[in-house]
Amino acid sequence: MNKPIRILSFGGGVQSSTLALMALHGDIESIDYAIFADTGSEPQRVYEHIEWMKEQIGEGFPLIVTSKGNLGDDVLSAQMGDKKRCAQPPFFVIDVDTTEVRVQPKQTINETLITANMLPEASKFHSLPDKGGVLWRQCTKEYKIEAIRREARRIYEQHGKERRIQQIIGISFDERQRMRDSGVGYIDNVYPLADAKISRHDCLEWLRKHGYPEPPKSACFFCPYTSNRRWADMKRNDPETFQRAIEFDAALRDGDRRLPGVTGRVYVHRSFKPLSDIVFVDDKQGDFDFGFDNECEGMCGV
Repeated sequence: MNKPIRILSFGGGVQSSTLALMALHGDIESIDYAIFADTGSEPQRVYEHIEWMKEQIGEGFPLIVTSKGNLGDDVLSAQMGDKKRCAQPPFFVIDVDTTEVRVQPKQTINETLITANMLPEASKFHSLPDKGGVLWRQCTKEYKIEAIRREARRIYEQHGKERRIQQIIGISFDERQRMRDSGVGYIDNVYPLADAKISRHDCLEWLRKHGYPEPPKSACFFCPYTSNRRWADMKRNDPETFQRAIEFDAALRDGDRRLPGVTGRVYVHRSFKPLSDIVFVDDKQGDFDFGFDNECEGMCGV
């Protein structure tokens, strides 16, 4: 049987960076390729980390950057009517015509309808409008998963379709509930961290032990899954990116135009308020997230 082609789905975050560096140190089985799907909307320090990783990897294996396009630009083009559709992020919406909005609750696979008053944890931190909801997420599938699979398919064909692909995914042991089959006939998902019972904390300890810095959080600068803790950190330590997020959020409600198929007003923050109006008191206060950070990290941030 031909040896499989081992491809790391490189998210640019703690876990996938640890896996790449572990492979260089011989702590895990060697990697043939790493693929980073660039949404075009990452914070600058993520792009700087990608370049740093390329330097660390050297001739070890190719770190391929692929992209479907700029997600932020595509969203705003759709909002302005220049595009008929976009792979929408899970924005928060106040619908002006109905009390029900299409949303994606935590760990639910099938599409459903839900209203804000069906999210009881929210009432502890914000007075949510009855007509609030969350858009069904499409961005990760189209700009991350499918982008990586297209590149993996190219590599598979380049090798004559004679070797299966092992897609190495950086889900750690503490997040093992998100492990999934690939759903693709020639791709087998493998999870070295989860199999070895290595947690995200263990990854950070491994990086520190070997003298490597902690990688930045990899996610679009306007990602609605951003926790209050991360918004506060961005505002304090990366004000340029935070200002970009403020301007993007405001553009979503500029004029009378709406995202395709969306009748309500769209917000980046779960409070249904403009990002510029929110006061982040400290890193933890009001930091509810309905598990959004964990769900998103399955592809975007590992």
